Amino acid sequence: HRLRMKGPPGEDEVLIYHRDYRSLGDALGYEIRPKYTVVRYMFEGSGTLHAELLQQLAAVDEVWVPSYFHKQVLWSNGIDQQKVHVVPEATHVKLIQQQLRLVPPFDDPEVRGFVFLSIFKLEDRKGWRELCHAYCLAFSAADD
Repeated sequence: HRLRMKGPPGEDEVLIYHRDYRSLGDALGYEIRPKYTVVRYMFEGSGTLHAELLQQLAAVDEVWVPSYFHKQVLWSNGIDQQKVHVVPEATHVKLIQQQLRLVPPFDDPEVRGFVFLSIFKLEDRKGWRELCHAYCLAFSAADD
């Protein structure tokens, strides 16, 4: 957001980047580079990662990942171990507990209907639209 609103970072700034790696090249392509660049990145799967991603991660000062699993995958793909740091996802436990009190229990005999539960972040890469579409094709209001 900052890059779109204000243009390139200044040479005395720290850039913390949290977006898909395919747009990271734009941030790294400025003539004036920030003093320090941090990329927060997560991915599904293991094995060999995309060459463009690896090239870009090699060009930044730090890489933040949400788990030790992600750290190991980056290490196995040749990313410098000193620059990869685990910064876990944050969870607001009290807020979740408050919200759960509002949800009827799944085993309540008074509750009718089908309960569809899927837990993931609602972003395009997770395929939530496809999941909802498939659900609507497979089930109707008459299904219980």
